[in-house]
Amino acid sequence: MDKNVRSKLKQEIGLFLRKYPGANTSKVKNFIKSDENQIDISDIRPGTLNKFIRTNIQKFNEVGDWVKRRSGNGRKQSETNKRVTLKVKKKLVKKPNSSLRKVAKAVGISCTSFLYIFTKNLGCKPYHKYTVQKMSKDHKKRRVSFAEYCLEEYGESTGPYSVQSRVVNSDFNAYIRIT
Repeated sequence: MDKNVRSKLKQEIGLFLRKYPGANTSKVKNFIKSDENQIDISDIRPGTLNKFIRTNIQKFNEVGDWVKRRSGNGRKQSETNKRVTLKVKKKLVKKPNSSLRKVAKAVGISCTSFLYIFTKNLGCKPYHKYTVQKMSKDHKKRRVSFAEYCLEEYGESTGPYSVQSRVVNSDFNAYIRIT
């Protein structure tokens, strides 16, 4: 069946069903074959036309329109529904530092599904805590002296409160002002 003929037939079936809501396949087929219509259906096999009319009547009765698509098209959402998302959220609220695999096993889903829920549904992203040794006063002095060296070697000579005179620590906890 040609694309243009198919779209015109859908439109005619929809208009007819709006006018006569309880119409069956034979009534719709007689309307399409009548002289009022300008659609050429001579090259369409009767079985194909009957099936096309039947499916469009079912769609019209379900959706209420011939233009809208039926809901439920596409792949079904299996393990990432709201109920499972709430389970994962409760587990993470109880123990926020628990591992991905442990939470997935406790909830009863795969690790991939857990990651999907964690990132898409909950809007989180995984992070890892790193333990770092505490900075001593000697470390701070050495950083300041290195920052001064970098400014002398590569920087410009500027005033003490300019943007170029500020150097940021690598752990971003404070500015070091070079005067």
